[in-house]
Parts: sequence; C-alpha cells; structure tokens
Amino acid sequence: MRKIVVKNTLIDWLVRLFSTSVGVVAQLASKQWINDVDLQRFRREPLLGIYSILSNGYFWTYGLAAVSGVVSWFWVLRRFDLGVAYPVAESLAFVLLILASSWLFSEPVPPLRWVGIALISAGLVFCR
Repeated sequence: MRKIVVKNTLIDWLVRLFSTSVGVVAQLASKQWINDVDLQRFRREPLLGIYSILSNGYFWTYGLAAVSGVVSWFWVLRRFDLGVAYPVAESLAFVLLILASSWLFSEPVPPLRWVGIALISAGLVFCR
C-alpha cells in the first residue's frame, strides 16, 4: 500500500480536538442519561419507558455527539498516522473525562490519579 503524505493544517488539528471533545461529551451525556433512566418504570410500562428514553435530551445529546465523533474521526484517520492519532486522542479523552466527571458528577480524583494525569499530559506534549 502506498503511503499518502499529508501536511497537517490548523483545520486538521481542530478537527482532531473536536473529535476527541465530542467523544468526551458523548460519554458524559450517556452517564447522565443512564442515571436518569427509571428502570422500574420501564419494566412496569414498557411504552412509557421507551417514551421517557426517547424524550430525554441526554439520549439525543449522546447520539449526536457519538455520530459527530465518528464522522470527524474519519477525517482524522485520513490526515494523521493511526499510531499517533489514536493514542493521543484516547489519552486526551482520558484526562478530559476525569476532569469533567470530577466537576459535573463530583467523582473523586485520588492523588495518584493526579500523578497519572500529569504524566499523560507530559506525554501528550511529546507525542505529535
């Protein structure tokens, strides 16, 4: 297979950041959505349960963010080496998810996890 050399532009980097960010938004929305689902109601009244799921804004936020993330990830895959794009995206998502879930859901962040965040952040600086 022939390698296509692409010079990465500012737009490419912004799409890469967007792809990671909407992936984080999708995970945060899915957590809030699943916390809002009343499973007992779903069992008792399946049609009302389905309605409550489909009328939940977090459900649609998750769906829109997930689709946007996949589409923008295709752009990233065409413009960056997979061996760099994937680890950077996942590492950045890991850090962003910890910070956002701590802020939005009051999830604890133990000291050792802060060390991990610092090491991952330092690694992201060197991984381009």
